Amino acid sequence: MLNFTLVLGFIASLVTIINWIFDIVKDRKYIHGFYLLIISTLSVSTYAYKAELDIVNNAEKNAMHILENRNRDYTTEGFIQASLTFLEKHKELYPDSYARALKICDQNHCLESSYSDKFKNSLHHGYSQIDVASSFDGILQGIVDMNKKEKE
Repeated sequence: MLNFTLVLGFIASLVTIINWIFDIVKDRKYIHGFYLLIISTLSVSTYAYKAELDIVNNAEKNAMHILENRNRDYTTEGFIQASLTFLEKHKELYPDSYARALKICDQNHCLESSYSDKFKNSLHHGYSQIDVASSFDGILQGIVDMNKKEKE
């Protein structure tokens, strides 16, 4: 995250350069247009940055909510589905994590019923689901931790 002092220094430097250009150029009509263009560009860039930052912060809050309520609100299968839903919703932010989660899910048949003909032992399928949930817990925790480190 950008340091406030750095941003303030950048803006102060920009204003100083613009004032210097004002002193050099005699025709102020063009300079005011240039000044307006710079301020507009900065405003749009700041808004776009803020919007992107809000998306990342909301994703972090959603991941944290799923993790905090894992044992209270979800069964193992429910946690897997909630994690997949979260990663699918935010696959533009975390494409590798989403692909990894799909691969883990595919390898462990987490979208199939334990009563399927594929599984001769539903206990094995249950243990496999616990492993998948643990893996997804790690993925979500990594997303939360990564975003916290970026804020520091």
